[in-house]
Amino acid sequence: MKKMVNFDHTRFFLAINESDIELTNILEVRLQINEALCSSKGSVSLAADDGQRPWWQRFIFGTKIYVRSYFLFEWFEETCGLIFQDEDASEYRVLSNEQPKDTSEDIRKQISFGEYKLLETKYCITKETALKAIDDFLESGKRPDWLEYKFVK
Repeated sequence: MKKMVNFDHTRFFLAINESDIELTNILEVRLQINEALCSSKGSVSLAADDGQRPWWQRFIFGTKIYVRSYFLFEWFEETCGLIFQDEDASEYRVLSNEQPKDTSEDIRKQISFGEYKLLETKYCITKETALKAIDDFLESGKRPDWLEYKFVK
């Protein structure tokens, strides 16, 4: 059974393309994501401040807070890739039930999540599907059950 996400964070970290934005509530996050998706290509990732680390971790690792990653989303035109993350930073890559019309090599190069190889066609989903999945996630606090995932540790 999947855990529900609690979105009662004091800060959200939204990365849109090359810009990092810090927001204080989930409604602002949704507005920024919707605005970003108006462009024909881009990337979005969402993380949140998950509380202060103990003093010894701050001393050893030099970081003051835990950061909880939620998802990564990249698109080019109508082709997208979407990865959800759990509290252990494991990846759940969304598998395609219906592929976009164009999953050419040129398009898949644009949505590689910073990896050197192309996004495999089995991970190519439509922009409409990705938007619905993100909206469902932000509404319910859990990965949508109507999608299939490949677990990547």
